[in-house]
Amino acid sequence: MKIVLASNGFPPNQIGGAELRAYRTALGLKRRGHDVQVVTVDDLNCHVAGLSIRVEELDGLHITRLSFDKSKVPKWQYNNSLIGGYLKNRLKHDPPDLVHLISGARISGSATEAARYAGSPVVVTLTEYYWICPRNTLRRSNGNPCRCPADHLECVLCLPNKQLNEKLCYPLLNRVTRGLYGKILLFASKSEFLRKKFGVPSNFDYVRRWRRYLRKTIKQSNKLIAPSKFLRNMYISAGIPEQLIVFCRQGLDQTLWDSDVLEQYRGPLRFGYVGQIVPHKGLYILIQAFLRLTFSTKKVRLNVFGELDERSSYGKRLKELVGNDELIHFAGAFDNRQIPRVFNEIDVLIVPSVCYENSPNVILEAFACKTPVIASHSSGMAELVMPGISGDLFPVGDIGGLSNIMSRVVKEPLIIDRWRERLPRIKLIDEEIAELEQIYASIIQ
Repeated sequence: MKIVLASNGFPPNQIGGAELRAYRTALGLKRRGHDVQVVTVDDLNCHVAGLSIRVEELDGLHITRLSFDKSKVPKWQYNNSLIGGYLKNRLKHDPPDLVHLISGARISGSATEAARYAGSPVVVTLTEYYWICPRNTLRRSNGNPCRCPADHLECVLCLPNKQLNEKLCYPLLNRVTRGLYGKILLFASKSEFLRKKFGVPSNFDYVRRWRRYLRKTIKQSNKLIAPSKFLRNMYISAGIPEQLIVFCRQGLDQTLWDSDVLEQYRGPLRFGYVGQIVPHKGLYILIQAFLRLTFSTKKVRLNVFGELDERSSYGKRLKELVGNDELIHFAGAFDNRQIPRVFNEIDVLIVPSVCYENSPNVILEAFACKTPVIASHSSGMAELVMPGISGDLFPVGDIGGLSNIMSRVVKEPLIIDRWRERLPRIKLIDEEIAELEQIYASIIQ
């Protein structure tokens, strides 16, 4: 089967959940004998006129990297005319059997529209909330979770808006009043007079077109793949037809790991964090929970794996929070091939996210490395971690609740052994690819 795999980014230039998923999928399809051609967005700030196209080979994969200057492309966030035009021409003159789009952010909804224009069946893997939320996260500007409002104006208030920021101090006041100011402003802005007076409509029409276009193009897909039941339900509640969305959990490609040997360890109990160090991942909650522990230095450690930007306000906040505590170790970034080595440094993984997670790969990686998990009781995390079986769950953002669980584990370390004995079997990439082939076959006539 000839497949064009379109992605918002691709390793090694971009490393993230969706990008690594695209990489694993492309390699898995290639191993099964399919002709895979990758098309990906590389640089949004490329100082060129029009579209820059660069072709390369990586691990036997044919990759086309597209770059452009986003400041010169109107509507690039949702309907990129440069990418749409390129794909329409390419797919028309060299038609594949199928187009598989992973994510959507950066490459925009124009990718699915181009495939439909060329007559190619389209499958989209949903890795986040791009198609139903302009912020892509379903998190409001005050940090609270969002259930995808029907009102376009509510999205306008949530997005960065120069007039709102300068004239109304919206982000600050909304945060101080815990969202009450936003609700008042939203109600007042139903009036056209007040919208103009407050400056609210500056990007109202843009957001409305954005939301309508992405909903229209995603519904034109032949099939949508949701790696978690939570994500599937969120899209259905946002108005995406239920029959379009199939649940298919991702598989791990352990052939990409450089080791599968777990070393014997005798020493202090090591809690760990692995992933992006950004506010919505909740590392600040974990650090505060850890600092509440009262055990001696002989009993416990916290190892943090991920790139910390100490120049950012969040990075500075974390470093100030940690202070001179030598029990907390920032281990820095790592190559994904070193996953087993990372988990050799962790006895229990903590996933303290305050956002709606999809199907966190880090939890699956932990289970594959025989590492139990303590996670926020929310979204796709709660689907994977079974309390008392493979780890435990705590209420989202509950520092005390997390600290209590950690304290119990330190006092009774045999809990970890019981969890390890009951960790679930993890799906492998070949199993996922076999399921993908069945999905492909169901839509190709």
